[in-house]
Amino acid sequence: MTVSAPSDVTMDAIASEAGVGKGTLFRAFGSREGLLDALIEAKLAPVHMVLDIHRADSGVSAPERIVLLLDQLLIFKLENRYLARAREIARPGALRRARYLAEFARLEPLVREILGTRPIADAVHVSHALLAAMHADILDELIAAGRSTDEIRRAQSALVRSVLYQK
Repeated sequence: MTVSAPSDVTMDAIASEAGVGKGTLFRAFGSREGLLDALIEAKLAPVHMVLDIHRADSGVSAPERIVLLLDQLLIFKLENRYLARAREIARPGALRRARYLAEFARLEPLVREILGTRPIADAVHVSHALLAAMHADILDELIAAGRSTDEIRRAQSALVRSVLYQK
């Protein structure tokens, strides 16, 4: 299947490529968004295994747990940019509704909880802002500007550390 944009991928095309009827996809996933969510969940499985290091009793400091957690999410988003973008643009205003994405719904409370152990005035706002920095549109712009994935990861880590270690 040749695709020029995530929005070009239709349920008809997916069903054809998978060798099933479109109705089968809708019965299994409910909608295009449901299918995208299932794909994201499947691809996030390795990231969720890394979450054990983010427990308070892991021996890793709270700020470093957030740095590691957000780096894992960033790696996922960079390696699955088109999938993440397809899900994020599935509906208008996706950035405002990004909290409903599976990774956001799981990670935002964890980031907020860890931030709550730091002298940060508004952990809710900061957790949303740090996760929003990895929105597909922003990553696409950075890559289009010639930034490598390593440069993006280093910049994200520096941003997170500057927020977490502020005086």
